[in-house]
Amino acid sequence: MGNDAAHDIKKPSQKSLQAALIIVEHLITTVYIIARESAGKLDAIIEDYSKFEDLLDEKLKEFAAGDEYPLPKFLGKDTRLISGSTKDIEKTLNARIPLGHNRCPLVYH
Repeated sequence: MGNDAAHDIKKPSQKSLQAALIIVEHLITTVYIIARESAGKLDAIIEDYSKFEDLLDEKLKEFAAGDEYPLPKFLGKDTRLISGSTKDIEKTLNARIPLGHNRCPLVYH
């Protein structure tokens, strides 16, 4: 199996084929089945700005109007759910606040 079989056109052994099938089954289970079964049951990484706004909107209910804190203070441990750096998401949020976007949680909090 593998590189030798591909380049030398060797017939793989039954044992090698079984090992390859086990690997493929594990990949399919890990990538597709577990992801599908866990959807909605585990905290998901936030990659979409609108999902970030949903989270922030929920978190702001715990604070009083006019409270001023850094974004991680508002998000608490859920800061870890933000994909990548929070700086990019903060830039977008800061740009939307002065414009008064209807969905910007800090505008109507």
